[in-house]
Amino acid sequence: MKMRLLGSPTSPFVRKVRVLIHETGFEDRVLFDRIVPRDRGNDLREHNPLGKVPALVTGDGLSLLESSLICDWICQELPGAGRFLPPHRRWAVLTTQALADGLLEAGLLMRSESLRPESEQSPDWIARQLERVQDTLANLGGNMAWCQDEPDLGQIAVACALGWLEFRFPEVGWVADDSDLAGWYRDFATRQSMVSTAPDKD
Repeated sequence: MKMRLLGSPTSPFVRKVRVLIHETGFEDRVLFDRIVPRDRGNDLREHNPLGKVPALVTGDGLSLLESSLICDWICQELPGAGRFLPPHRRWAVLTTQALADGLLEAGLLMRSESLRPESEQSPDWIARQLERVQDTLANLGGNMAWCQDEPDLGQIAVACALGWLEFRFPEVGWVADDSDLAGWYRDFATRQSMVSTAPDKD
């Protein structure tokens, strides 16, 4: 029985799971069910009462929530996928993933605030989130030790985070410079897993 991934194609957390699945070669075993999380017409809340994506329903009916948990399960349970979370580098890889996820959370908060009516926006709040994003990018770019020769879960998380920033805030030019981080991202973004999961403007 196929697994089922519930999610929005524009969600960077959903994309992280999709990229990992593609990199493991198991995309033919996972049905990607494109949904709008706020739409009550789907069964998302049956699998995640929080109404958040992604949610993965395994072949035996187990519902897994949150991208980091789903990715950990994939690396533990799917044959050959363990190379994306190697035991000898587990904590380093998970730390890189946590940095990328935190960067995304700050970016999402910044975007949510910017979508409110201008008179209700808090410039200070947006500035604080932007500072978090910039500090995290500086940390990732300042020490590229997390970037090994072979792709891993941490690298996938960083690439999806940078891709989302580029997607939602193209005017900022997050990765348009000649830094090591920008060069790495431009190379990683050409992987088929990234190309095939690139979001369309909604």
